[in-house]
Amino acid sequence: MTTVALGSIKSLTGFVLSLLAVTTSVCATPTPVDNFPTTLQVVARSPPTKLPSTIKGFPPKDWKCKLTQKNDKSQHRPKASLCRYQQLSAQTFDSDYIKRSVEYGLQLRDNGDNKAGSSKYPGWLKAPKSIEGLEDYKGETNVDHFPLTHDGKTVFVGGTQKSTSDARVVYQHTIGSDEAIFIGVWTHAGRKDGKFEKCEEV
Repeated sequence: MTTVALGSIKSLTGFVLSLLAVTTSVCATPTPVDNFPTTLQVVARSPPTKLPSTIKGFPPKDWKCKLTQKNDKSQHRPKASLCRYQQLSAQTFDSDYIKRSVEYGLQLRDNGDNKAGSSKYPGWLKAPKSIEGLEDYKGETNVDHFPLTHDGKTVFVGGTQKSTSDARVVYQHTIGSDEAIFIGVWTHAGRKDGKFEKCEEV
């Protein structure tokens, strides 16, 4: 009787140890939850979201701007002038696209004062008073500008300078402030001096 009892105890002990070994092995295997990114990782990969709650001048209207467009190089023109030959055209940027571009520029500023990719935008206007239409902003250091792309649909997020048009949305905002002011759209197309001129609100 004693021998049978001891045998049963040994069998039971062996079963328990085997069960513990399996449990340990299962627990050591990473679960899907273990592979989830941390909160900090998610935030780091997320696009900027902070935005001033009040943007005066919104919603904007459509704006029509002069833009520089390069002619087709296949045209029969003197070889020396092919790369530099340019003509002006007009393009209307719709209000929604302008709104999205301004908001993205503001988000970059308020979420770490970042730039779009490796570009220099958004960029402060160093002497806004020297620009036609911005004379009232003499001495202001928080007038910002951000480029519009040629397709008039895609918000600029970086890339080569070729992807941007001559047009820029212009707005005023102090980093961290809950208020911003949309001023308008400017272009430097057709200007030999490189200065900006105000586009037409339509």
